[in-house]
Amino acid sequence: MKKTPKKLQLDKRTVLRETRAVLLMTLMITIEALAVVLLYTPAGVVTGGVTGIAMLITYATNGAIPNWVFVVIANTPLLILAFRYLHIRFTAYTLLMTVLFAAELAVFQNLNLPELFDMSEPAWRVVSVIFGAVTMGVSGGMIVRLGGSTGGMDIVSLLLNRQYS
Repeated sequence: MKKTPKKLQLDKRTVLRETRAVLLMTLMITIEALAVVLLYTPAGVVTGGVTGIAMLITYATNGAIPNWVFVVIANTPLLILAFRYLHIRFTAYTLLMTVLFAAELAVFQNLNLPELFDMSEPAWRVVSVIFGAVTMGVSGGMIVRLGGSTGGMDIVSLLLNRQYS
């Protein structure tokens, strides 16, 4: 009887842990996509990183180039670099989160979602930005804590950290 090499053995605990991590990361990336669509976009403001650049392009082109398109385009070379230089588990989770984020941005933009705040009032725009920042920070932090990332600048910072400590 042949023994399976240790690297190929998956115990129930590992499968359960990874499944739980993917499900939780999926929930967090959905919350991030909702924050962009419900909090930032109605207020006419942007978030940081690749998503922020994508939002600026969408605003500048009056929606002719949807933000999800730029998210995919900008993250493609970064994901290639991640596959080349970073841990495969991290890169796989990042690829999954990037694809999910872009897909959810595309779907949520086409839904008739209610505005959470009255954006005609400047104070509500500030509240929207604060809630968006907290939401994006907490959900992005949880994704990183679980071993993945949302792509974009997370990949760049890890590559720079690896190169320059």
